[in-house]
Amino acid sequence: MKSVILGGSGFLGQRLTQQLCDQGQRVATVSRSPLKSIGPLHQHRDVTLDDRRALSSLLEDADFVFHLASDTTPGVSRLQPALEINNNLLPLAGLLECLQERRGAMLVYISSGGAIYEAHQNTLPEDSAKLPASYYGAGKLAAEALIQAYHQQTGHGAVILRPANIFGPGQVPKKQFGIVPTLCHCLLNDKPFTLWGDGSAVRDYLYVEDFLRLCQDITHHAWPDTTLEILNVGTGKGYSILSVCKLLEQVSGRTLSIDTMPPRGVDTPSVLLDCSHARSLLGWEAQTSLEDGLVETWRWFSQQYA
Repeated sequence: MKSVILGGSGFLGQRLTQQLCDQGQRVATVSRSPLKSIGPLHQHRDVTLDDRRALSSLLEDADFVFHLASDTTPGVSRLQPALEINNNLLPLAGLLECLQERRGAMLVYISSGGAIYEAHQNTLPEDSAKLPASYYGAGKLAAEALIQAYHQQTGHGAVILRPANIFGPGQVPKKQFGIVPTLCHCLLNDKPFTLWGDGSAVRDYLYVEDFLRLCQDITHHAWPDTTLEILNVGTGKGYSILSVCKLLEQVSGRTLSIDTMPPRGVDTPSVLLDCSHARSLLGWEAQTSLEDGLVETWRWFSQQYA
């Protein structure tokens, strides 16, 4: 079995590559950044997604194509919708053109569980109303529409994953994205955390090992060639930003300084994911509590950056 991972040098890409190779799968990674080979089952191409020749050669015998490559965050593309089109949607469209002649290569696209739904206090199944508050969320929803049209035109299989906020060891702070690594960085370096709004926004936080286990389950599942599935991926439990701050203070034994700023206008007030479809289809559910995940994440940060 062979998987191609687009965005292989990122947080999720590197972890997924290691996991699949450990299971004896061949893995080809693609990214704009260099990535050291982890063994004979792994090959890496340091190219962009618009290099059709390089991409086509890697896709030739692929069983799964994991699209983890994203060039924006909700904050980065704020007031700049063209970034979503040029940096994310156009490369995806090129990939779909490459995949059109390759029946049997299942596309697994990582969308967003927190940026596309209309805000609601209850857990949201996959068919809930969509109302993205950011260009990032709108771009993810547009990407899903492209993939669904690709499926309708070709009959080729695709699985769209809508994950909650994924966190865990190995995730480095990224500007305006990833609250857990940002908080760890602030606590470790005694720097203030910039809080946009009053901190009441509720999110579902998913530990990286639980997400990787789902990806593993996807590669082991017997999918029909004509599959089109959309899966929420989360815990179904919500925590406010302020409660996450307090939990990390307890885990780290440190006090967090907070700089409060006006709301950015790109953050949905409350999103909780109903993940019963992933459970019924694949037997998957999250197993790691937020508290346990934060303990492991803080331990990694302390060792890496002390």
